[in-house]
Amino acid sequence: MKKILLWILTLILLLGSVSAININEDLNTETVSHHGITITAPNEIVCDWRDPESDYKHCEVILEINNTNPIAFPLTKFKILFRHAVKKNKVSISYSTDYVLYTEPVLNITCYRNLNEEERLKYHENKTKCYYNVTKKSFYNWKTDRIKKIPAETVVGLKLEFESPILIENGRYLKN
Repeated sequence: MKKILLWILTLILLLGSVSAININEDLNTETVSHHGITITAPNEIVCDWRDPESDYKHCEVILEINNTNPIAFPLTKFKILFRHAVKKNKVSISYSTDYVLYTEPVLNITCYRNLNEEERLKYHENKTKCYYNVTKKSFYNWKTDRIKKIPAETVVGLKLEFESPILIENGRYLKN
């Protein structure tokens, strides 16, 4: 799955060299920016095994694409890249420009790692010391018609759904 996220984040390379790559351990996200286009993706794609009779898990990832440019960003090459990355499995792509903002407390991992044993015990009792609030977007009204461009000066949620094979090695399920 990590390979797929690398493919997703390299779509920004279609525009030229990357200006900034940011890995946020606290939010478990990776963000790539270049010339007014920012793409944020989770570090891992979450998959669930919906049908015990199936050899595939259903996977979903939501990307946040922020186009601050005064012109639209074409998605044609991105779709081709993503399909190649998941080895031509069926990929469902939907998008939304509708979202609500909400605040969520997030653990500052660096702060937590720097706590001594006594401070960690206190942390587990009240869970306030190493937290900070983050504003996030929750997209809704997903559309399945074709989106060819990210409109100018717009934030778009791009939902990618696909099937991933369940891998077994030496009688154990592998994380994929």
